[in-house]
Amino acid sequence: MELRDALKEHFVKDLIRQTLGDEITIVERHSSFSIASKDEGERHVKRIILLPPHGYTANAPEQMNAHDEVEKATIEIKGAIREGKNGLSTLKNCLLLAALPENGAVSDLDVPYLTYDISNPNNPDLVLKRHSAGEAPFHVVRKDGFGFYHNLVNLTNEWLVLELNKTVRPMKPVDLAPHIESLPQETANLLNRFYQNLVLYGDEVFEKAPNLVAQIEALPAGDVLPALGEMLYARETGKHEACTAFGMILKMAKQNPDETLDYLETVLNAQAVPLYYARQLIEKIERKCNVFSQERSLLRNGTDFFEPI
Repeated sequence: MELRDALKEHFVKDLIRQTLGDEITIVERHSSFSIASKDEGERHVKRIILLPPHGYTANAPEQMNAHDEVEKATIEIKGAIREGKNGLSTLKNCLLLAALPENGAVSDLDVPYLTYDISNPNNPDLVLKRHSAGEAPFHVVRKDGFGFYHNLVNLTNEWLVLELNKTVRPMKPVDLAPHIESLPQETANLLNRFYQNLVLYGDEVFEKAPNLVAQIEALPAGDVLPALGEMLYARETGKHEACTAFGMILKMAKQNPDETLDYLETVLNAQAVPLYYARQLIEKIERKCNVFSQERSLLRNGTDFFEPI
């Protein structure tokens, strides 16, 4: 069964129409499909996720993506699509939730995700839980940091239909102009192109436009970081757009840890970027690059890292 076959089933079409309306967009990920209303809300988001057999919502079955933009989120397994059936089928233990908390492990600087081993769950913070179709909606992200990193994995040979309900942290529109207008034209053009690709591809930009990514990495960190920080406000449409800017900042930090930390602490103190991203980035860079100072600790301990809800 292909996606087009799944979407032809009348009970799938009815569910999508009842949940999202008639005007929808479909975002294809590595092994999942996210369906959203074209009139999707800014703060409260509802989507339908289709997982093909053994599909997953991260970039690989053994990875967990960061969900920095999410305040809280639940998943309900509506059921499985089976050929010849006239409705969604109930399956037990059909979906695996793999999750780590916000204050748990820290990913490498090159990547904005974590990996896990289902056969060797030796991390006490790692949650591996199977869920069944027909059970009540369950949290995949909570306000206390649970599920900051997570992946949903289809454990069956059937297509699964999930309903996502999430609350997104308050964000402002991206405005690159103030951050690039004084830069050399070539640098400004590269940053504009990167943002356009970020919106178009999300985190797949690292695979689809590696030369552009390399060109950004080669630029002076002081020129690039303010624009990348502004891109952390990118609206999430299922492609992990803000996490892409997050990952690009980490790439800059690998070569320029001190300069990147100085920038992040400045914007953190000024509340000029989403504060939860700044906190995560500083923690990652300090832990992975072994760069730390008492002044930085005092700054963060005296700062409210989360924007008011």
